[in-house]
Amino acid sequence: MGRWKPEIRWHGRSLLAVVAERARAHCGRLLVVTGYRASDVPALLPSDASIRLVHNQDFERGMFSSIQTALPEIATETFFVFLADMPAVPDDVVARLAGPHITTWIRPAYNGKPGHPVRIHRRLVPELLELDPRIGSMREVLHRHEGSLLETDDPGVYLDLDHPADVVRFEGAWARDPGPEER
Repeated sequence: MGRWKPEIRWHGRSLLAVVAERARAHCGRLLVVTGYRASDVPALLPSDASIRLVHNQDFERGMFSSIQTALPEIATETFFVFLADMPAVPDDVVARLAGPHITTWIRPAYNGKPGHPVRIHRRLVPELLELDPRIGSMREVLHRHEGSLLETDDPGVYLDLDHPADVVRFEGAWARDPGPEER
């Protein structure tokens, strides 16, 4: 991206705030994993006592190491993994993912391609924690277990912001971002 993704603006707010608000609308508690520039993260988040910061001291080891950092803090039977560079995930898709009983995982798909967020059962936590984040991934564990794909016609579940042009192109595609006041 060429700059720190959490602070990039999406419809006038930081990417991190948009994703945190969307996640918080569907979850009783939100864990935000920090790494690089951890001290700058609180200013990007909405003020909400149910949001807790968890610092990944080994953030250089990659995104999966951040997921692993949060796993010991999970107290619920199932949990979501949201990515901070995917601000266009629709609320109705998250609500549909939250509904069914699961024993492994469920995630949205667009045109057959798996997207985010992923809802995971806590029984996968030990296996996720076992992997070396330099060579393993969450995807690897999900492939070992039969889960469910929830097909959607919304590409927001698949599109992430990796390049500056993505922000311009995708923000235009989602000209209206429903905020928490519309939920």
